Amino acid sequence: MLALLLIGATGLCWVVFRQFQAPGGAGKGSKTSQPAPVEVGQVQRGPIELRRTYSGTLEARAEFVVAPKVNGRIERIAVNLADTVKRGQVVAELDNDEYVQEVAQAKADLEVARAKLSEAKSALEIADRDLERIQTLRGRGVASESQLDGARATHLTKQAQVDVAMAQVAKAESSLETANIRLRYTKVRASWTGGSDRRVVAERFANEGGTVSANTPLLLIVELDPITGVMSVTEKDYVHMRTGQIGTLTTDAYPGETFEGRIDRIAPVFRQATRQARVELM
Repeated sequence: MLALLLIGATGLCWVVFRQFQAPGGAGKGSKTSQPAPVEVGQVQRGPIELRRTYSGTLEARAEFVVAPKVNGRIERIAVNLADTVKRGQVVAELDNDEYVQEVAQAKADLEVARAKLSEAKSALEIADRDLERIQTLRGRGVASESQLDGARATHLTKQAQVDVAMAQVAKAESSLETANIRLRYTKVRASWTGGSDRRVVAERFANEGGTVSANTPLLLIVELDPITGVMSVTEKDYVHMRTGQIGTLTTDAYPGETFEGRIDRIAPVFRQATRQARVELM
């Protein structure tokens, strides 16, 4: 918990003393009241401080859940609660035997596809030569028109087979790349963008030996530098809130110590359930 002492903006304070006299009677026997002694001071200008105390919490500036992108059995979790984690660090490893086998199978499939492509290209070269020969013979009147048509059809067929074989090679290459990516995913990394390069493990959800599916939470990683003070204010106090206002924070963890913070963000709407708005201090 935190307690916040909010200091408001500077205002103008005017102090004016006036002397009042009671009205006197006009009739016979009336008595005139004597003026009370007063002390008149000079008009002064100075600051006005609006102070409020709130209770709130301290929250991490940013947080995210680390989860694997593939299924598998957890072989190792490299970090524990409160450990520091670097950007891109491997924090867990899954059993990769199945994924290694997938890569090997994808490589074999690619070799088969390439062999079929080579075979199709050889058949196309033969069809090219046959077509040229039939065309020459047809020009001399030796080959018939039907023979020329047959050679052309065979050439087209062999060309189509080459096209199919090339597509099969491309598909096998893509499958191999996918298998390699899945294998790399067995090493679970803590990756994030922006902020500091080091964060802290706030929670651990799994242990070695357990089986997890893709997107199952393993760790909660938080950024604690800087830390954010969070409080909720009512509509009455909301109108006094301004970004940049200074607050003094105290916590039970450090009794007797105070920390300065400034309002960084003010929620533009109120929660419907509580009719309070969130205010963040840095």
